[in-house]
Amino acid sequence: MGKIENYFFMKSLLKLLGQRHFFYRLVVISLRVLAGILILAGMASFFKAGKMLFDLPTKGAITGGILFLCFFVLATYAVIHILFLRAASVDKLQADEYFMLPLTAILCRLVGELYFFYVSLMAIGGGIFVWFTGKSQTILLSPTPAFFPKLDQANFIGGIEYMLTAVLVSFLVLVASYAVAEALNLLVRKFRLSTAPHQVHEEPENQSRFGS
Repeated sequence: MGKIENYFFMKSLLKLLGQRHFFYRLVVISLRVLAGILILAGMASFFKAGKMLFDLPTKGAITGGILFLCFFVLATYAVIHILFLRAASVDKLQADEYFMLPLTAILCRLVGELYFFYVSLMAIGGGIFVWFTGKSQTILLSPTPAFFPKLDQANFIGGIEYMLTAVLVSFLVLVASYAVAEALNLLVRKFRLSTAPHQVHEEPENQSRFGS
């Protein structure tokens, strides 16, 4: 049976996944690869939207489209930079027996940060686009992700409501993700303190309480 197991890899793979440093390194590589993929995807979406931009009917619409693309570039940059920064945070983690909870805390912060910066910046750009065109930004970038707030009315007031709603919702998601991350870190500290060996300070036999 032992010789047969040498031809299968799942046992060795599961053993590797149970090693803290290997698991951290796998997450770091995954985040950096994801950032690279998003760079390519962002460039493709930018050039696609750029081609559609000049098909807009009026000069004002083109101006609104250019401003929207500026916010799209900012949002894409923010997402990519955050991924690299959080990958560096994972890489600096000190692994011990509670290695998944600190990692989960960082990933919770990551999700909230990505949602906040991407949704808020894209919504501001989308609201400006609505002001100039009276149309949704989906004519340039589609489909709109499911986690985006919906635009109810494509007019000036609707654009303001869209921006405010998106910024507020994304900020609440950020607060919630940070709260979960803080709770996880607190839990880890509690476990570490409860399992730490108690240090007993004993006075030397030949030394009195007054040091004589």
